[in-house]
Amino acid sequence: MFESVSLGESGRQPTTGKRRPPPIDSATIGGSSNPPVLETGFKKVLHSIEFQPQTVQKGKLLNETNDVINVKEFGINGTRCRIEARVIRQTSVNSTPYTTNLILDSSRNVTSVSCTCVYNKSGKCKHITAVIYYINNEQSLSKTNFGQQ
Repeated sequence: MFESVSLGESGRQPTTGKRRPPPIDSATIGGSSNPPVLETGFKKVLHSIEFQPQTVQKGKLLNETNDVINVKEFGINGTRCRIEARVIRQTSVNSTPYTTNLILDSSRNVTSVSCTCVYNKSGKCKHITAVIYYINNEQSLSKTNFGQQ
């Protein structure tokens, strides 16, 4: 059975039952032709997706190994946004990374998700947990945070 597990600081909303996020269709995603609004300094996202505990741990590991890359936030219609990220495949790092998308409402609640991996039929794969964890725990570092070379 599934157990409620939090992904980062206040990244989870209380739920009354299991919830599977709806899939994302091409009309929802909007084109990547819109320039990204953000590539760093993301605001936290909320979700009510109940991931299995081992899926959360695998998602955190993907972050620790810096496998979540090219994270970008795009505006949609001025009321919603789409976060797109690439997640490097653990089994074949030379293959094309998986593409993961989150659609957020104006309150930054995740309303739908997608991932190009074969395990995402339920909307609860480790790549989605990795992207949510990345966004809710991202530390923006400016060049002044690093020592002079």
